[in-house]
Amino acid sequence: MSISKILRCLATALLFLLQIEPTVLRSPQASCATGLQGWQVLSADYQKGKPFFLDGVTFQWDYFMVHDEGFTGSIGYVVADPRQHLAGLMPSGGNAAISGTFTETGEIAADYVNFGTNLWTGPGMQGYAASADIREFHGEKGDYYGHIIPVPENNTLILKGRTERFEWELAVSQDWADRCDAAYEEAFPAVTGYDVGNFAFIPLQHWSVDMTWLRTRVRGYIRNFSEDITVPIDGHGYREQAWGPWAFNFSGWDFAVVSDNASQVQWALQTYHDSAVMDYLDVGFYDGGDLKAERFSAAAGELGWYHTAWHYDELARQCMPRDMTVIATNSRYTVEAFVDIGDSQVPMLSDLTPITSQYVIMCRFPFITGTIKRAGTGDLIASFGGQGGGEFSIARRPSGNDTLSSEDCAVWGGRFTAPLPLGCIDTDKDGYGYAGGPGCPYPERDCDDTDPLVYPGSREKMGNQIDDNCDGKIDGKVEKLWQKLFRIMFLYSFLQYIFN
Repeated sequence: MSISKILRCLATALLFLLQIEPTVLRSPQASCATGLQGWQVLSADYQKGKPFFLDGVTFQWDYFMVHDEGFTGSIGYVVADPRQHLAGLMPSGGNAAISGTFTETGEIAADYVNFGTNLWTGPGMQGYAASADIREFHGEKGDYYGHIIPVPENNTLILKGRTERFEWELAVSQDWADRCDAAYEEAFPAVTGYDVGNFAFIPLQHWSVDMTWLRTRVRGYIRNFSEDITVPIDGHGYREQAWGPWAFNFSGWDFAVVSDNASQVQWALQTYHDSAVMDYLDVGFYDGGDLKAERFSAAAGELGWYHTAWHYDELARQCMPRDMTVIATNSRYTVEAFVDIGDSQVPMLSDLTPITSQYVIMCRFPFITGTIKRAGTGDLIASFGGQGGGEFSIARRPSGNDTLSSEDCAVWGGRFTAPLPLGCIDTDKDGYGYAGGPGCPYPERDCDDTDPLVYPGSREKMGNQIDDNCDGKIDGKVEKLWQKLFRIMFLYSFLQYIFN
């Protein structure tokens, strides 16, 4: 092993023992006027205080939703492991991805390309380049490419890309200029969570999310090579930036977004599987003639959600939700929404590295409906609905494992909930609610709210293949053995890299 790797290992051990918090870049909040700032993870300030392993699991993506009559989906550009500390394990360098559904053919598809780590210096060159000074990105690999070209004079980004199945060229800019008011933007600041990481071998992880442009104008085209169609785009969307050092392959997220032009409502939900800080809902709307900006926090008891319908996706090798109910309330307003996902989802997969091959991002294109009411009186302020977007991400089950039934998936997926702020939903009347919460006789979550004999503390009946007492084990056997195996594989790959 080289001297440099020995020193890096010693630094890692010291940081782990002392739990030294690294320097976190506090860049200006992205907004209507500052949406073209550079990639945060490429700045010199970002690197300060970070050991190689933490910089190696650093990611930043610029994520764009696209909603039009002929296509609805998302496009993303990703900078990963920006200084190539963990090349071969991470999707290091530049990346581009697209997913969506085409109205004309009904096709739902996803595609991804990694441009590698070589420095891109101009058209025709292989590799990628991105800037810490302005939101610019260039990547080329053979016939494939991905570009973000900023146009500062009108605060617009030009998105270009080509993968095996798709080609696109789009102009994206902030829509709904009334939301550029300083007070409105200050109500929705970027959020950083230091509790996202659940893998102790990599300490000091954190993640920041900035829902930069909650409503965008999107114009251009998307070409589908497999169906030989070109779809003109003149629609709307959403833009989000997220960045930080986080081994998210051990965790994940579950989010959904919609904006309704008729009601002028923006509704954007963020939830993370292992974080309390990162679970929140931002809602913008008009109450009479006054523009309101409300943020609801799960940690403050203002926000809860649950999924009732699940299925096992063979391609993703994992259980996926088919719906979502979200309820939020504070002293002023109550917001209720239903996220109808159904079959409108497709897995984003990559076998680029051993790590990426064991993870799935399920891209989904739900129809979202909801209401905003005045707290206390229940007076209706606004109803909203429209084509939305979102994702659910998680580690995949090992190849060769048996598939799970919808019922088994519902039990497994019961942990992806938060207690509802408006009382108890207890379908089987056993005193334990599906989402838990203070409104139920017992606050613990019921892992199967259709069976009154299944609840936390119930007697475990061996041999019935049911988790009777909701402790995450079926007949006393740990259900999540595959997750432990995945952790061991990651640790083995990491150590193999260090000592190679």
